[in-house]
Amino acid sequence: MGLTRRGFLQRTSLYLGALGASELGWWHLSDRYGQALAQSTRRKLALLVGIDRYPTGSSGFEPLQGCVTDVELQRELLRSRFGFQGSDILTLTDAQATRQNIETAFITHLVEQAQPGDIVIFHFSGYGCGIPDLQTSIEAGISPVEPPENISSTQDSVQGSVQNALVPVDGTSPAQVGGAVNQILESTLGLLLRSLQTPSVIVVLDTSYAYPDFTQHGTLKVRSTASPSFTHVNPEELKFQATLLNQLASLSKTTRPESVRVQPLIFTAAKPSQTAVEINREGLRRDYLPTT
Repeated sequence: MGLTRRGFLQRTSLYLGALGASELGWWHLSDRYGQALAQSTRRKLALLVGIDRYPTGSSGFEPLQGCVTDVELQRELLRSRFGFQGSDILTLTDAQATRQNIETAFITHLVEQAQPGDIVIFHFSGYGCGIPDLQTSIEAGISPVEPPENISSTQDSVQGSVQNALVPVDGTSPAQVGGAVNQILESTLGLLLRSLQTPSVIVVLDTSYAYPDFTQHGTLKVRSTASPSFTHVNPEELKFQATLLNQLASLSKTTRPESVRVQPLIFTAAKPSQTAVEINREGLRRDYLPTT
């Protein structure tokens, strides 16, 4: 059953005070973000993912307009204002941003390079969704994995049998992976974050999970999509989770001091029950301010 216009606006993440703020970058509006990045550290690493060109013809998916721009602006800001080296910023956009590429880049660029005291940023701009009746870790003989406890957008994401997920560019066509959900579960993101050797982590999730049964409302384009009809996960995603779990279990206190406990600073575009949108007026794409 569709939402009325009033109901949609009530559930949509509309921060009207931030309208037009994208010219400066929404990141300028957060003291916490700036303070965290301004720390003097040995190294600052970033993985930035932005997807506009999702495959057309997939149910519930339309091309987005601002995600790649988000990544480009973020990259420039990190270099010019916060002293990131260009070689320490890895971007994946559009066709590059497959599930495997994103997860592999997180391991090789962030997990394998970050040392205690370094700053790490993971930024995702694109579609998100909630996956109901999910048959995931239990079928693969893996203990169920919860998302990070302090990711505000996901504290309600594992309710009953629903889990939130980030949609990579190849996450729109389940038929390509044997009818399985080919998305990045937030439980996988939790394991990746726990694998980092530094507690100084910033996560930007410029997406949302609550779908209002339509992709656009006037000039507002929704950054969430309908839940997939398939209820089992790509086996490769489960194998990846199992590998991460085994690696975490094998870390001793010598290689993983107790003091290194990842508690990321999280910026989200919407609360769990809200819908994030981008607005296009006279050719100018604008976003709304994320919450923490």
